[in-house]
Amino acid sequence: MKTTLLIKTFERPECVRNLISSARGKYPHLPIVVIDDSRKPTDFGDVEYIYTEFDIGVSKARNMAAVVVKTKYFFSCDDDNVFTPGTDLELAERLLEANDLHMLTVKEIGNKFYGCYLQEGDTVIYSRENRGVNGDVALYDFGPNLFLMQTDRVRDFPWDDRLKTGEHFAYFHKHWGKLKIGFTEKVSMDHRPIDNEFYLGFRERSAKFRNLYMKENGITAIRAFGKTITV
Repeated sequence: MKTTLLIKTFERPECVRNLISSARGKYPHLPIVVIDDSRKPTDFGDVEYIYTEFDIGVSKARNMAAVVVKTKYFFSCDDDNVFTPGTDLELAERLLEANDLHMLTVKEIGNKFYGCYLQEGDTVIYSRENRGVNGDVALYDFGPNLFLMQTDRVRDFPWDDRLKTGEHFAYFHKHWGKLKIGFTEKVSMDHRPIDNEFYLGFRERSAKFRNLYMKENGITAIRAFGKTITV
Protein backbone atom coordinates (compact mmCIF):
# COMPACT_ATOMS: atom_id res chain seq x y z
CA MET A 1 0.00 0.00 0.00
CA LYS A 2 1.15 3.54 -0.79
CA THR A 3 -0.77 5.45 1.90
CA THR A 4 -0.18 7.04 5.32
CA LEU A 5 -3.06 7.78 7.69
CA LEU A 6 -2.87 11.44 8.73
CA ILE A 7 -4.74 12.38 11.92
CA LYS A 8 -5.02 16.00 13.07
CA THR A 9 -6.25 16.08 16.65
CA PHE A 10 -7.12 18.72 19.22
CA GLU A 11 -8.08 17.92 22.81
CA ARG A 12 -9.77 14.58 22.01
CA PRO A 13 -7.29 11.80 22.90
CA GLU A 14 -10.06 9.23 23.42
CA CYS A 15 -11.19 9.73 19.84
CA VAL A 16 -7.66 9.30 18.51
CA ARG A 17 -7.15 6.07 20.44
CA ASN A 18 -10.38 4.67 18.99
CA LEU A 19 -9.36 5.69 15.47
CA ILE A 20 -5.85 4.21 15.76
CA SER A 21 -7.23 0.99 17.24
CA SER A 22 -9.73 0.63 14.40
CA ALA A 23 -7.02 1.35 11.79
CA ARG A 24 -4.55 -1.11 13.31
CA GLY A 25 -7.27 -3.75 13.47
CA LYS A 26 -7.59 -3.63 9.71
CA TYR A 27 -4.11 -2.51 8.63
CA PRO A 28 -1.54 -3.56 11.29
CA HIS A 29 1.39 -2.02 9.40
CA LEU A 30 -0.27 1.15 8.10
CA PRO A 31 1.97 4.22 8.63
CA ILE A 32 0.16 6.65 10.94
CA VAL A 33 1.08 10.29 11.57
CA VAL A 34 -0.69 12.14 14.40
CA ILE A 35 -0.42 15.94 14.48
CA ASP A 36 -1.53 17.21 17.89
CA ASP A 37 -1.96 20.88 18.83
CA SER A 38 -3.59 20.20 22.19
CA ARG A 39 -2.48 21.73 25.49
CA LYS A 40 -0.43 18.67 26.50
CA PRO A 41 1.10 15.81 24.50
CA THR A 42 -0.47 12.36 24.67
CA ASP A 43 1.19 8.97 24.19
CA PHE A 44 -0.58 7.22 21.32
CA GLY A 45 1.86 4.33 21.05
CA ASP A 46 3.29 3.06 17.79
CA VAL A 47 2.70 6.09 15.54
CA GLU A 48 4.74 9.01 14.28
CA TYR A 49 3.65 11.70 16.70
CA ILE A 50 4.11 15.42 16.05
CA TYR A 51 3.27 17.68 18.97
CA THR A 52 3.02 21.30 17.86
CA GLU A 53 2.47 24.60 19.57
CA PHE A 54 -1.06 25.07 20.89
CA ASP A 55 -3.94 25.56 18.45
CA ILE A 56 -2.19 25.75 15.09
CA GLY A 57 -5.45 24.63 13.50
CA VAL A 58 -6.49 21.97 11.02
CA SER A 59 -5.42 23.87 7.88
CA LYS A 60 -1.80 24.32 8.94
CA ALA A 61 -1.67 20.71 10.11
CA ARG A 62 -2.90 19.40 6.75
CA ASN A 63 -0.32 21.50 4.93
CA MET A 64 2.33 19.76 7.03
CA ALA A 65 1.48 16.54 5.18
CA ALA A 66 3.74 17.67 2.33
CA VAL A 67 6.70 17.50 4.73
CA VAL A 68 5.91 14.71 7.20
CA VAL A 69 4.26 12.09 4.94
CA LYS A 70 6.73 9.83 3.13
CA THR A 71 4.25 7.78 1.08
CA LYS A 72 2.78 8.67 -2.31
CA TYR A 73 -0.67 9.27 -0.80
CA PHE A 74 -2.12 10.23 2.55
CA PHE A 75 -5.58 9.49 3.90
CA SER A 76 -6.96 12.29 6.05
CA CYS A 77 -9.94 12.04 8.35
CA ASP A 78 -11.19 13.76 11.47
CA ASP A 79 -9.98 12.40 14.80
CA ASP A 80 -13.52 11.22 15.64
CA ASN A 81 -13.83 8.93 12.63
CA VAL A 82 -13.22 5.18 12.85
CA PHE A 83 -12.37 2.47 10.35
CA THR A 84 -15.13 0.00 9.50
CA PRO A 85 -15.25 -3.06 7.21
CA GLY A 86 -15.97 -0.54 4.44
CA THR A 87 -12.72 1.42 4.94
CA ASP A 88 -10.83 -0.10 2.04
CA LEU A 89 -7.70 1.97 1.42
CA GLU A 90 -6.40 -0.32 -1.33
CA LEU A 91 -9.62 0.23 -3.26
CA ALA A 92 -9.35 3.97 -2.65
CA GLU A 93 -5.85 3.96 -4.17
CA ARG A 94 -7.06 2.05 -7.22
CA LEU A 95 -10.01 4.37 -7.78
CA LEU A 96 -7.89 7.50 -7.42
CA GLU A 97 -5.33 6.20 -9.90
CA ALA A 98 -7.87 4.86 -12.39
CA ASN A 99 -9.61 8.24 -12.52
CA ASP A 100 -6.44 10.37 -12.46
CA LEU A 101 -7.68 12.30 -9.42
CA HIS A 102 -5.87 14.71 -7.13
CA MET A 103 -8.23 13.74 -4.31
CA LEU A 104 -10.74 10.95 -3.71
CA THR A 105 -13.33 11.73 -1.04
CA VAL A 106 -15.13 8.84 0.62
CA LYS A 107 -18.43 8.25 2.38
CA GLU A 108 -19.02 9.15 6.01
CA ILE A 109 -21.84 6.89 7.19
CA GLY A 110 -25.00 8.95 7.68
CA ASN A 111 -23.57 12.02 5.91
CA LYS A 112 -24.20 13.11 2.30
CA PHE A 113 -22.09 16.25 2.16
CA TYR A 114 -20.83 16.27 -1.41
CA GLY A 115 -21.79 18.13 -4.56
CA CYS A 116 -20.92 20.91 -6.99
CA TYR A 117 -20.91 24.69 -6.86
CA LEU A 118 -22.96 27.18 -8.82
CA GLN A 119 -22.45 30.91 -8.39
CA GLU A 120 -25.08 33.59 -8.89
CA GLY A 121 -23.65 37.01 -8.19
CA ASP A 122 -22.38 37.00 -4.62
CA THR A 123 -24.19 33.75 -3.69
CA VAL A 124 -22.72 30.25 -3.94
CA ILE A 125 -25.25 27.46 -4.42
CA TYR A 126 -24.61 23.81 -3.59
CA SER A 127 -25.91 21.30 -6.13
CA ARG A 128 -26.10 17.51 -6.06
CA GLU A 129 -25.38 17.39 -9.79
CA ASN A 130 -22.07 15.69 -10.58
CA ARG A 131 -19.60 16.46 -13.35
CA GLY A 132 -19.45 12.91 -14.64
CA VAL A 133 -19.48 9.32 -13.38
CA ASN A 134 -16.98 6.57 -14.07
CA GLY A 135 -18.01 3.30 -12.45
CA ASP A 136 -17.85 3.76 -8.68
CA VAL A 137 -16.55 7.34 -8.80
CA ALA A 138 -18.52 10.54 -9.37
CA LEU A 139 -16.77 13.85 -10.03
CA TYR A 140 -17.74 16.71 -7.72
CA ASP A 141 -16.43 20.11 -6.63
CA PHE A 142 -16.37 19.16 -2.95
CA GLY A 143 -16.78 16.17 -0.68
CA PRO A 144 -16.44 15.14 2.96
CA ASN A 145 -13.33 15.76 5.06
CA LEU A 146 -12.46 12.08 4.51
CA PHE A 147 -10.13 11.83 1.57
CA LEU A 148 -7.18 10.17 -0.08
CA MET A 149 -4.85 12.70 -1.67
CA GLN A 150 -1.62 12.74 -3.62
CA THR A 151 0.92 13.91 -1.06
CA ASP A 152 2.91 16.12 -3.42
CA ARG A 153 -0.27 17.94 -4.48
CA VAL A 154 -0.54 19.63 -1.08
CA ARG A 155 1.98 22.20 -2.28
CA ASP A 156 -0.17 22.93 -5.36
CA PHE A 157 -3.47 22.99 -3.46
CA PRO A 158 -2.70 24.18 0.09
CA TRP A 159 -5.11 25.02 2.87
CA ASP A 160 -5.22 28.57 4.22
CA ASP A 161 -3.14 28.45 7.41
CA ARG A 162 -5.21 31.24 8.96
CA LEU A 163 -8.36 29.09 9.04
CA LYS A 164 -7.96 26.98 12.16
CA THR A 165 -11.39 25.40 11.73
CA GLY A 166 -14.39 26.03 9.49
CA GLU A 167 -12.02 25.57 6.55
CA HIS A 168 -14.09 23.17 4.44
CA PHE A 169 -15.92 25.62 2.17
CA ALA A 170 -12.87 27.87 1.81
CA TYR A 171 -10.63 25.03 0.69
CA PHE A 172 -12.86 23.54 -1.96
CA HIS A 173 -14.12 26.88 -3.25
CA LYS A 174 -10.58 28.30 -3.50
CA HIS A 175 -9.47 25.38 -5.68
CA TRP A 176 -12.77 25.09 -7.57
CA GLY A 177 -12.14 24.01 -11.16
CA LYS A 178 -8.46 23.22 -10.54
CA LEU A 179 -8.52 20.36 -8.04
CA LYS A 180 -9.85 17.14 -9.62
CA ILE A 181 -12.05 15.55 -6.97
CA GLY A 182 -13.89 12.24 -6.99
CA PHE A 183 -16.33 10.77 -4.51
CA THR A 184 -17.09 7.10 -3.90
CA GLU A 185 -19.53 5.29 -1.66
CA LYS A 186 -17.51 2.09 -2.00
CA VAL A 187 -15.11 3.30 0.73
CA SER A 188 -16.60 4.50 4.00
CA MET A 189 -15.90 5.45 7.62
CA ASP A 190 -18.05 5.90 10.70
CA HIS A 191 -18.33 9.05 12.84
CA ARG A 192 -18.13 8.56 16.62
CA PRO A 193 -17.42 11.87 18.38
CA ILE A 194 -16.44 12.13 22.04
CA ASP A 195 -16.63 15.85 22.77
CA ASN A 196 -15.79 17.94 25.82
CA GLU A 197 -16.56 21.54 26.76
CA PHE A 198 -13.03 22.82 26.19
CA TYR A 199 -12.91 21.35 22.67
CA LEU A 200 -16.38 22.62 21.81
CA GLY A 201 -15.46 26.15 22.87
CA PHE A 202 -12.80 26.22 20.14
CA ARG A 203 -14.97 24.38 17.62
CA GLU A 204 -17.56 27.17 17.85
CA ARG A 205 -15.15 29.46 15.94
CA SER A 206 -15.98 27.69 12.66
CA ALA A 207 -18.38 30.37 11.43
CA LYS A 208 -15.86 33.14 12.13
CA PHE A 209 -13.20 31.53 9.95
CA ARG A 210 -15.64 30.61 7.18
CA ASN A 211 -16.98 34.18 7.16
CA LEU A 212 -13.44 35.55 6.87
CA TYR A 213 -13.00 33.70 3.59
CA MET A 214 -16.46 34.68 2.35
CA LYS A 215 -15.88 38.39 3.00
CA GLU A 216 -12.47 38.39 1.33
CA ASN A 217 -13.96 36.78 -1.77
CA GLY A 218 -17.13 38.87 -2.04
CA ILE A 219 -19.49 36.03 -1.06
CA THR A 220 -22.46 37.15 1.01
CA ALA A 221 -24.44 33.90 1.10
CA ILE A 222 -24.17 30.13 0.64
CA ARG A 223 -27.29 28.14 -0.22
CA ALA A 224 -26.47 24.62 0.94
CA PHE A 225 -29.10 21.91 0.52
CA GLY A 226 -32.03 23.79 1.99
CA LYS A 227 -30.01 25.92 4.41
CA THR A 228 -28.80 29.48 3.76
CA ILE A 229 -25.59 30.71 5.38
CA THR A 230 -24.90 34.43 5.39
CA VAL A 231 -21.91 36.47 6.51
